[in-house]
Amino acid sequence: MESLDLTQFASAIERGVDGIWRPPETEAISYPADGNDACFAVEENSFWFNHRNAVLTALIGRYRDELGGAPFADIGGGNGFVALAVEALGIPTLLVEPGPQGAARAHARGLSSVVEGTLDSCQFRDGCLAAIGMFDVVEHIADDVGFLRETRRALRPSGLLFISVPAYPLLWSHEDAAAGHERRYTAASMSRLLSDAGFEQCYLGHFFRPLPPAIALLRVLPFRMGIAPAAPTAASVARDHKPGLADRAIRALLTSEVAAVARGEELAFGGSILVAARRSR
Repeated sequence: MESLDLTQFASAIERGVDGIWRPPETEAISYPADGNDACFAVEENSFWFNHRNAVLTALIGRYRDELGGAPFADIGGGNGFVALAVEALGIPTLLVEPGPQGAARAHARGLSSVVEGTLDSCQFRDGCLAAIGMFDVVEHIADDVGFLRETRRALRPSGLLFISVPAYPLLWSHEDAAAGHERRYTAASMSRLLSDAGFEQCYLGHFFRPLPPAIALLRVLPFRMGIAPAAPTAASVARDHKPGLADRAIRALLTSEVAAVARGEELAFGGSILVAARRSR
């Protein structure tokens, strides 16, 4: 899609000679420095990333007509894997990503509207955005209420917010700490967060139903026993996401989730929580 003039949304950014928009300064985030590198190495062939995209676009697609051609802002969008899937729905998408490697890869993948920064550092204008997505982002934010209130400020009245986060504090493990997570959520804690930040909940369900037992066995149990995991390597991450027999079996189990979300069905169990909410007036 054609590049958007992002100065209509944010007052503190300029477009560089490489085509990426940037503010004068950005801010530190709670995310591993090599996180986007690790994701980029596996996401196109990973059952996890591909299923998440299918579920996210199933939910976002339910609101496509309401957006009426207004752009969708993917905040903390990494390498642009989700943003490209949203654009494939015919929705103009801008990506806001503080990591320079992620922003550069997103632009190289064909996203024409990429910002290397954050909502705060770019000074997005009040009520300028119709829809915002934050996918596996909010769990990295220490002040999640304050962050969502800032997000609300940038949304127009009745603007839409889409979120995914990891589910169940009981599943906390070394993996969460290594990823820079501040917390995992329950449906109740996410509902409270939305209300406290000034949003009306439209949809709240779960996905990745097969994963909690595996997470409990392979991550939580060793964590509770004080067994430190081996440091992840590029090879081990690739192996965990590599397609194969187990991958195909999990895909078969998850196929019904996409159809359920597309119908608006709120699934009661799964390793991740999925949200659609609306800015209250």
